[in-house]
Amino acid sequence: MDYQIIRRFYSNVEANIYYLRLQEAGISCFLSQENISTILPLSDGGVFVNVAVDQLEEARALMKTIDLEKEKNKNQKDFREATVEDIYYEKEVVEYEKRLNSGWIDNNIVSVFIFMLFFIVIIMIIVNFFYPFII
Repeated sequence: MDYQIIRRFYSNVEANIYYLRLQEAGISCFLSQENISTILPLSDGGVFVNVAVDQLEEARALMKTIDLEKEKNKNQKDFREATVEDIYYEKEVVEYEKRLNSGWIDNNIVSVFIFMLFFIVIIMIIVNFFYPFII
């Protein structure tokens, strides 16, 4: 059976994901140069996914589907290796972004009102402090 290189990956993990998805679909394939890429990770070679010539079209269609899934899930966060502090930090960032987008923090009118209120309170404190000396 003849095989042809269908794609080159620079990441062993990504190459294995595609390889396993192809295997799962019943497509005859194998990885080449995986060991070289593991030993010399910064080499220009990469890992190649080889597919049987008679299953190339099916493999290309499946790889296009995988690419679309990957693009669709690109913005989703992955917390598998996160610590508890990382998760809480990410939650706080998301909450802060929600508050910013709600318009209450970034709204100029509210900021001016709060500043004016603060200024009035400071003036009242000063007047109450010096009032006995003025009379």
